[in-house]
Amino acid sequence: MKRIIILFVATLISITGIARIKAPVVDIKGNLNDYDYFYVVPTGGITSTSFASYSGAVVPTGIVYSAAAGGTNSVVPSDLITGFLMKYGYNIIHSITPENADKTLVISYGYTGKRYVSAFSYASGVIIQMRDASTQELVASFETEGLGENETDEISQALYDALYMFQYNKSPKVEVEIFKTTRSTVYLDLKNATPNPISHVTLQLTYYHSGEVVYEQITDADVKMNSGEYMYPYVKRDKQARNK
Repeated sequence: MKRIIILFVATLISITGIARIKAPVVDIKGNLNDYDYFYVVPTGGITSTSFASYSGAVVPTGIVYSAAAGGTNSVVPSDLITGFLMKYGYNIIHSITPENADKTLVISYGYTGKRYVSAFSYASGVIIQMRDASTQELVASFETEGLGENETDEISQALYDALYMFQYNKSPKVEVEIFKTTRSTVYLDLKNATPNPISHVTLQLTYYHSGEVVYEQITDADVKMNSGEYMYPYVKRDKQARNK
C-alpha cells in the first residue's frame, strides 16, 4: 500500500507540473495616468464546488480512487475588482456625471472561457477592459488565465493577475539609474523590475540644493518592456531644469 500511495502522488505531481497557462495579453492604447476615477460595471456571482467529484476513476498508474465533492465557494468579479482598487487607494465612484466623465475609466469584466491544460487541470480566462467614460474609447485591456481547484479559484487568480498588471502599468515599479547627464539631457538605464509587461512610465527628476528640493520635472514616457528587459531612454531637461 505504501508503494501505491507514493506512485499516485508522484503521478499527480508530474501531471500538475505540465499544466501551463497562457502568457498575459496587455494592450495599452492610452495613458492610464490621465484618469482620477474608476467606475466598475456590476457583475453577477460565480459559484462552484471546492473540488471535483470522482468515483472509481482510473488514474494513469492504474490505481482506483474516489473523492467526494466538497463545499462551495463563490466570487463576484466586480466586487473583487472594486476591493482591489480600494485597497490600493484608487478612487471608486458609483455614478458617472458630466463633470467627472473625462477623468473616469469604466472597468468591465469578461469571461473568455475554460481551456484544458493537463489530465487534471483546466484554466479559466478573463479579460478586463478599461474605457474612457466620455468617449467610450478603449484605453487598456488585460487578458489572463488562472489555475485552481475550481472555476472560482481560477477566475479569482486570473482577475488578480490582470489587476496587478493594470497597477504595474499605471504605476510601474522600475529600476532607474542615471549614467550620464549634460546640461540639456539626462540619460537613464531603465529596467522593468515587475513580473509583467509595461508600456508607460512617469519619470520624476528632482533637483536639490543644500539638501532641499528646488525643482521637480515630471516626464511621461511610452515604453514597451517585458519583465527583466532594459532600455536606455533619455529625458530632455526643460528650461527651468537647465538653469538648476
